[in-house]
Amino acid sequence: MTRSARGAVGLAVLALMVWFSACGDPSGPGDPAKKLTQAATMSEPIGRQAASLGGASPQGRMVTSSVAAAGEDEDVAYVSLPPGTVPTADLALIRNPAHEGSITVPMRDGGFDPVPIVASPGDVVDIQLLTLDGGNVGALSMIVPSRRAPRVVR
Repeated sequence: MTRSARGAVGLAVLALMVWFSACGDPSGPGDPAKKLTQAATMSEPIGRQAASLGGASPQGRMVTSSVAAAGEDEDVAYVSLPPGTVPTADLALIRNPAHEGSITVPMRDGGFDPVPIVASPGDVVDIQLLTLDGGNVGALSMIVPSRRAPRVVR
């Protein structure tokens, strides 16, 4: 192979490497926990009465939490995970250590619709993503915001 042919091949290989790297995930492999935290959504707390007027129905949810027995004066925040975020998870266990109880939510298409949890601004809500046999697929913690701009969720 001539010197100019080798240079052209080298240039072509370099161009292909740049092209392939540009086609990948723009965020790179990164930290899976960080990607989970960025995908999850946590609302600001709202009054329990306001949540019952226009809130989501808990149909299809296994609720074993203080949300079901919360007083009318307690605030709730809504947490959700968009579809496709964790396709290997079957259940999400949502817990606020500042309040009693937890919520176990079945995952659908790798995510779950907004569910209420008793929370106040600044509380840390823990979410564990599990398989049906109890295997841990992922976990994240989110701080309940005091105020949040509106955002469309699912």
